[in-house]
Amino acid sequence: ILLTLQLGQFSDYDWNPVALELARYGIAVLTSWLRSRLIFARVKQRTGYHLAMLDSWPDDDTAIDLAHDTVTDALNYFRDRILMPGKWRAERGASLRTYFIGQCLFQFANHYRSAYKTEIQRRSHELLTDDDTLFGGVQHDVENTIVSRDELQSALAQINKTVARAAIDMKARGYTIKEIAAQFNKSEKQIENMLLYQRKLIRKAS
Repeated sequence: ILLTLQLGQFSDYDWNPVALELARYGIAVLTSWLRSRLIFARVKQRTGYHLAMLDSWPDDDTAIDLAHDTVTDALNYFRDRILMPGKWRAERGASLRTYFIGQCLFQFANHYRSAYKTEIQRRSHELLTDDDTLFGGVQHDVENTIVSRDELQSALAQINKTVARAAIDMKARGYTIKEIAAQFNKSEKQIENMLLYQRKLIRKAS
């Protein structure tokens, strides 16, 4: 296969069938590993990268998108940076498909980090605009939730912006108000008031 590609100077006519086969294989493997969450161990083993995880994420649609995006970038890299310069050698033991999956794992890390950041932002926004999410499923009517100006000022005076951002991030990751309060040595009321204040700012800006 490699000789054919080299003789044809990696023309589309020669490369496209190979790319299609690699893409099918790569998407199948990555999707399976994502669904079983084995992907995180594979990435760590192959690249040394540690990827943060969230419960019940990525969902099936996100997993498929990640697999397709990863394979698309990996194909271009594999052709241009590995095959064309002759960095892959069959005599070294790794098959063409196996070596390609290794490159996919490097590309996956970048796509996953971007998707993870987007998911955290989505969850952060959701928890700040949804009372049920913010307080773990307990029904709260925002119109009847009274947070006095004094309470808010007191909370803000004791919890700086760095803590606010960290608390929002932790809540998006699934931590409870009690756990967040313990992390920053604050009362649960202070954390609740801070989150309510941040939610108020978002609603005011929207």
